[in-house]
Amino acid sequence: MSDPKVREMRGADLSISTSYSFERLLVSTINRSIVCNCPGCSSLGTRYDTIGEATLLIADGGAGKSFFALAVSLAVAGGERFIGCEVRQGKVIYADEEGSPDLALQRLAQLGATDEQKANLDYLNFAGVDMVRHPERLIEDAKLVQPALVVIDSHAKVARSADENSTSEMDRTWTDGFTKLARDTGAAVLVLHHTNAGGSSRGNTQIRNSADQVLTMSKQADGSQVVWPSKPRRLTDRIHFEFRAYGDGTYRLEPYGAQPEPVGYGEYVDDYGGFA
Repeated sequence: MSDPKVREMRGADLSISTSYSFERLLVSTINRSIVCNCPGCSSLGTRYDTIGEATLLIADGGAGKSFFALAVSLAVAGGERFIGCEVRQGKVIYADEEGSPDLALQRLAQLGATDEQKANLDYLNFAGVDMVRHPERLIEDAKLVQPALVVIDSHAKVARSADENSTSEMDRTWTDGFTKLARDTGAAVLVLHHTNAGGSSRGNTQIRNSADQVLTMSKQADGSQVVWPSKPRRLTDRIHFEFRAYGDGTYRLEPYGAQPEPVGYGEYVDDYGGFA
């Protein structure tokens, strides 16, 4: 494969890749799972993103699903707590076909991405990911990287030539694309998807039917967020959280109503229009 074109994050080592080449990465043996190590914890772990399974995350535009998914990615990449729960560390591929490179860099800076997190995060930005005509490209590259988590942002952008309202085309997109990616690599696959004008999942019902499980995210009146399993496959709990701001311009996702840490936290965030 040819050398990747990259955009370097200002003042950091993170590369925003715009090609499929993963040859620059050192592939290591990792535990390819996202595990909540606190028994009974209602946060994100194998109950939500599960190895070898494809999960659909549905939310309105502007609800914050991309910011949420990136926060999950950084938690896995760094092996750090996520919304009050322990997470097991692993590599992450984030395929972003929606936001610009500048927006990606902004979000990573806002989430306070560390050097360790950046080292385990391969961020593909407008790399031409196509889960209809060429799903094998991402699948084969993911086999090289061996990620714990693959995030697809978003369903419509990587389905490309397929008709979201066609049962057969959506079935093929999932069977040969998202589901195969999860099964063949053993990674947890999180696919971001938009709602329609009525607030339900956009497109054919086959999209929901094909996903191993479906999570729905909604913004509450007080600015907090709730993520719950609208199509559960196992015992699951809802996540209620809020974006909390530090004084230095960075943000963190915290359990709703939790006491802020004594140093550095500022006001609760109830308007984060650029974080969708």
